[in-house]
Amino acid sequence: MLLSSFNGYFLTTKTTFVEWFIYKDGRPISTSSSVGINQKSLEYTLNFVIDKVQKMLHCYVEAIDWIDKSCINAEEYNPSLLVLRSIIVVSLLHLNFGKGLDLLVDLLVHEHITGLLPSEFCDAVWRYSLNFDINVLAYAFKKIGNPLAIVSIKGNCPKSECRDAIFVDMKLNPCREEILRMLFPKTGSS
Repeated sequence: MLLSSFNGYFLTTKTTFVEWFIYKDGRPISTSSSVGINQKSLEYTLNFVIDKVQKMLHCYVEAIDWIDKSCINAEEYNPSLLVLRSIIVVSLLHLNFGKGLDLLVDLLVHEHITGLLPSEFCDAVWRYSLNFDINVLAYAFKKIGNPLAIVSIKGNCPKSECRDAIFVDMKLNPCREEILRMLFPKTGSS
């Protein structure tokens, strides 16, 4: 998702951002260094990911069979989690790059897919007749306890139009503690 930061911001989930933030050991994103993005290569990568998710979820039985036969901990890759993570990936590709909307709609009308997703997620999406704008997906992610994170690096971003997302402003190079406060605000019960 960081590839989409050439817009000055990127959208991800809170969990994914926290994992990345821990990996970076709290160091801010360098806004001065620019990564050259080859549009053709980016397009190829996005299409590759979309194609693999589509094949995996439409050939669901084979994917589960492959997981069962591999030497990985199958409990970490239970069918529901695999489907949810795949839907989240496609949703983020749609939000960040405008890619994968057709696949997202296609997947969410198949009962063998939606039956494995949290009902709160499906209810949130269906409430808006499969309209996949940033507000609907932010609401759906929030309903499953993994809110959308809008990470501003240097540009304008859709903060004001998305009340169900967490906004992380990296433009001023905040310290680790400030970022953690943005991600985990204290509530009245804490």
